[in-house]
Amino acid sequence: MLKQNVVESFLPKLYRAYVESGDSQANIVSVMENFIAKNPLPYPRITFSYNIYKLDGQRVYDGKTWFLILTPFALSKNKKNWLWIPINEDGKGSLYSFIVFRG
Repeated sequence: MLKQNVVESFLPKLYRAYVESGDSQANIVSVMENFIAKNPLPYPRITFSYNIYKLDGQRVYDGKTWFLILTPFALSKNKKNWLWIPINEDGKGSLYSFIVFRG
């Protein structure tokens, strides 16, 4: 049930914030600097990460597929440049810096 609620409520917000944060040329949005900075979270950053993790099976919204882009090493030194997102319930995850919707 939680996953369905995340898909129904979080995914539309994620897409809307992405569209508002992106630029019409590249539309690859920095998750931390552009996306979260322009769309303050009403909950902790880790909840945002977990919500993205819960969307794993749901990759399409409004006819567009979303992708996360791994953090390049040069950006990994500063926490403001990345978002850790779990890949399983055992505490494993990866650092991501960008999000993109492609259709």
